[in-house]
Amino acid sequence: EKVTEFMLCAGLWTGGKDTCGHNSPIPVLSTCLLGTCYVTSIAVDPGKQQ
Repeated sequence: EKVTEFMLCAGLWTGGKDTCGHNSPIPVLSTCLLGTCYVTSIAVDPGKQQ
C-alpha cells in the first residue's frame, strides 16, 4: 500500500524496528510517561523499510 497524506507513518527510516503483534486493525494508541509520549499502532510489513 502507498502512504498518502491521510496516513501517519512513524518508525526508523532504515527499518528494522517497529511495533507489531496484532493481526487486526487497531487505533493509534498514545501513552505519556514522565514527560515522554509513545505512539503505537499496527504494521503492514513489520520491521521493513517502506
